Order: sequence, then C-alpha cells, then structure tokens
Amino acid sequence: MTMQFHSSICREPCDQYLSLWAYGSSKQGALYNSYKQTQWSKAAYGKDAPKFDSPRDISAFRQVWLKSFRIRGIIGRRHSASYGVRSLRRLNGRDHHSTYHVDCWIFLDDYDATLYDCLRQYETQGGLVNWNAPLLSTLVRGLQEKIYSGRRRLQSINSTRIIVNYTKNDPLNNIQDDHHAKCSKYYDDQTAALVTNGTEKMIYEHFGYTGCCGDRLLKKNLTLPPHPLEGVSSYNVFVQNMRDGATMTADEIKYYDVILDFAFRAIAFCCFFIGTLLLKRTRLAIICLRGCNRRKRK
Repeated sequence: MTMQFHSSICREPCDQYLSLWAYGSSKQGALYNSYKQTQWSKAAYGKDAPKFDSPRDISAFRQVWLKSFRIRGIIGRRHSASYGVRSLRRLNGRDHHSTYHVDCWIFLDDYDATLYDCLRQYETQGGLVNWNAPLLSTLVRGLQEKIYSGRRRLQSINSTRIIVNYTKNDPLNNIQDDHHAKCSKYYDDQTAALVTNGTEKMIYEHFGYTGCCGDRLLKKNLTLPPHPLEGVSSYNVFVQNMRDGATMTADEIKYYDVILDFAFRAIAFCCFFIGTLLLKRTRLAIICLRGCNRRKRK
C-alpha cells in the first residue's frame, strides 16, 4: 500500500476575494480573461493602480464585482470542489464542515510557520525533506529571525501561534499587499456579511477565522525551528543579538548585568593580585639595590 501525505493552503475568504479582484484589476488571471470583453468587466474591476483603493474602485469592488452572480460564492465552491467537503458533523457541541484527504493545512496568514510544521509532519511519516535546498534554508532562516531576532521582535509567542509585530497587510513582508490596500478598507458590514454568511461560512467555522479580514484562532501546536545558535555559549548569543540590534527584555538585561558584574569583579581581582605581586617584586628589587650599593661603598 502506498502512503501519501497531502498538504494544502487555506486563506481567509474576504482576503482571498480581494486578492482575486485586485489581480483581475491588473488585467491578469483566468477569471478576468473570461469576462474581459464584457461591459460588466469594465465596471467591476479597479482602474486606479497600483493599489486600486480610490473611492471609485472600492465602490466597484463592493457594488458591482462582489455582488455579481459570477463571483458570489466562488471561493466556497472552489473549496468544496477541491477538498471534498462532506456533510455537517457535530464537534464539541458545534456544527463543523468536515474536509478530507488533507493531512496538514498551510495558512497564508502564518505561511512560513505552518509550512515548516507541515514539512516536519511529512518527515515524521517517513518523507524526506532537503533542508539544505536554497528555498527551504531561506525559509527556515527567515522563520528563525521572526522568532528569535530582535530585528522583528515578537509581541508574544506560544506553542500554537507566532505573533510578530507585522501582519499580512504589511507590504514589506507580503508582496501581495503591494497590489491592494488593507483588506478591511474594501468591505462594509453588508459586503462582509455576504462572505461570512455565504458558501464560505464553512471555512470560517472549520478553521476558526474570527470574521471578514479577521485573524485565525489556531487549534493545534506548531513545530518550530530551533534557535540558530542552539548549543552555542550565552556570550555568543549575546553578541549575535547585539549585532542584530536586539531589544532585550528585562530578564535578559538582569541576566547580562549579573554576568558583566561578575566579569568586572574578576578583572578587578586579577588587577589587584597582579599589582600586589609587582609591588612585592619592586620592594624586593629596591632592597637588593640598596644592599649592593652598601657593599660597593665598603
């Protein structure tokens, strides 16, 4: 019997709709090409590049594109067709849609951490992963920076989610956002409800998204990469953090204060000890010289 491991990517539906529209507004994609010759397409897509966030474009997204029968429910239908959504089942007293043939989910809002976790799961099931491959080694180094480096200091970290001081709406870390503004800018209460209560409702319920353009409440622990300086002395870790411009916590400052205080005391003791020896030798040398002078006079 051949064992298979299936992973797939999930994205918050409102954010996915916005990305699909912005891609079409750039005159790209199969969906845009299907309707590009129609009058509807000219009215539905954005015109004010690069972010397509002018009042005219936001209105086109809300009133024409998202409410069209061509678009409504397309994300939910794609999800159902791709991942084989079964009937509703009861889980912990709540209704959830059950998906199958996916062993591990990669979430776009926490892409590198969940991808790393899925690859580790794949390894535990007998798969081989070349961690020295350029793309993977770059991904691991970037993830280690997010977790351990002061350049992207964590707001908090636990076993279920990495929370860093930037989001998926930060263009420095998510190139997609170079093509549209912040997700919540494009939705009002009515259009948000079209998505959260539409065919995409199962995605919100199953994966724990808090709402349109919202965060995801994770329900599983993540396997995180080790510290890049694991096994190296604390001094080297300190030096590396200083090179990275780390902002130390109060506990770290107290720890290194103790180390520095001990080092200064040790240096002072050594200086006193060496000075004492030199002083004794100097006195002895003076006594010897005086003795030699007295002998010469006699």
